[in-house]
Amino acid sequence: MRAIISNEWIKLKGHPVYPILILVVMGLLILVVDQLKGFTFANTNNGVEGQSIGSLGLYEKGVIFQTISYVAGFFKYILVILFMLYASLDYRHKMHRKQVMEGWSRQASFFSKYLWIVVFVCVQTIILYLLGFALAMESEKSWSAYVYNPLFWAVEFSLLMAMGMFVLHLTKKSGLSMIVLLIYAIIAEPILAYRFSALKAVLPLSQSRALIEAPFSKYMGIFTGEEYVLPDFPTQAIVTTLLFIAAFTAFSWWRFSKTDL
Repeated sequence: MRAIISNEWIKLKGHPVYPILILVVMGLLILVVDQLKGFTFANTNNGVEGQSIGSLGLYEKGVIFQTISYVAGFFKYILVILFMLYASLDYRHKMHRKQVMEGWSRQASFFSKYLWIVVFVCVQTIILYLLGFALAMESEKSWSAYVYNPLFWAVEFSLLMAMGMFVLHLTKKSGLSMIVLLIYAIIAEPILAYRFSALKAVLPLSQSRALIEAPFSKYMGIFTGEEYVLPDFPTQAIVTTLLFIAAFTAFSWWRFSKTDL
């Protein structure tokens, strides 16, 4: 494990553009979440004319975790693409072959990049929690009702990352793998889910999106005057998404174990 961490750290320092771009995206996320608080609606219904998102209660205790997790979802494709570009360097420079020739097992070479995925997801989740506590306004609302939302984001993002790595291991080409992932995620699966609603239970991104979308009926309720009711804990969506993560990781390992490095 120490050798893997040391080797990956050396490679990361040799390509500083990727961590720098990731930090830039993280900075943009923090900036957007902070500035969004002052965004003002021009809606004339239900007396909300001229009110900001912050004044509508979306930055209060607990609810802020919904808000930042939802906003973070718009940045996930950028982060996945950056990581896929970085991970593809191992194929481009034949690093997996070199590692195996130096005595590494295929398993160690395969999971070396997944180590960064775990670290990044954990760090980003911590950032979302810290940002939520920092931006939350004073109110009587409980933290406990909404506290799981950053974890829901982590599960959703992990699935997208696992899918991206699966496609990368299939194609070994960063450009092609990104195109395939984006076409499936943004075009193909939404069309399938719309045309065949019964398939939503077996479509990976449909299940993971439910983790973040489910609490956000609050946004619609603000303008319709409906009382917001917190949804039930999305146990089924979490379990299904975790199973998809495990499946994509297992398929990636199967492909990697059979491929010519």
